[in-house]
Amino acid sequence: MSKYTGPKCRLCRREQEKLYLKGDRCKTDRCPLEASRGKRAKGVPGAGRKFRRRLTDFGVQLREKQKLRRYYLITEKQFSNYVKKAGSMKGTKSSNLFKLLESRLDMVIFRLGIGRSKMEARQLVTHGFFTVNQRRADIASFLVKQGDVIEFKKNVLDKHPALKERLDEVDPGKAPAWLKFNKDLMIAEVVEAPKGEDIKSMYFTELKENLVIEYYSR
Repeated sequence: MSKYTGPKCRLCRREQEKLYLKGDRCKTDRCPLEASRGKRAKGVPGAGRKFRRRLTDFGVQLREKQKLRRYYLITEKQFSNYVKKAGSMKGTKSSNLFKLLESRLDMVIFRLGIGRSKMEARQLVTHGFFTVNQRRADIASFLVKQGDVIEFKKNVLDKHPALKERLDEVDPGKAPAWLKFNKDLMIAEVVEAPKGEDIKSMYFTELKENLVIEYYSR
């Protein structure tokens, strides 16, 4: 499966918005979108200031779509398939799209705080660290559903003491309402399906998701 392997900060600079692709580092002044050490925050890569053009309606839709797609670090084909699937489900298309994206196993691991960044969460999943309902799950795009139980594979934490030590710092209270993490047993449960409106209010307050849907309705 293809994936983006270039510099993550470049994606944030292109969208001129924090996509939180490097975990905690994005919250510090080391982020290139932040002015630090007397330096000016970096702008759009490869674009001279005097050559910037006003975006067309299509351009505005494209930028909103790219922000959401790049936030989840998925390919265009994957993203367009999620949009199509969201349209075939009951409810509003934009709400269903958020629900599908947040139901990915790698995003669940990230939201629980087990992975410090989305890339680290994806790596833990693809390396086979977890089981879902006691069955091996090593596909990052695996969609969890209400009632699913996520556990570490047997002996994984014993083989990776650094990870086990870091998990002691995880705060289960920071997990979203649709997830529950028992730190003592190292078991997570999907207590309910994520709601699109909750995801929007928590993580995408500035996103115009209707433009994303319009982009694929052309």
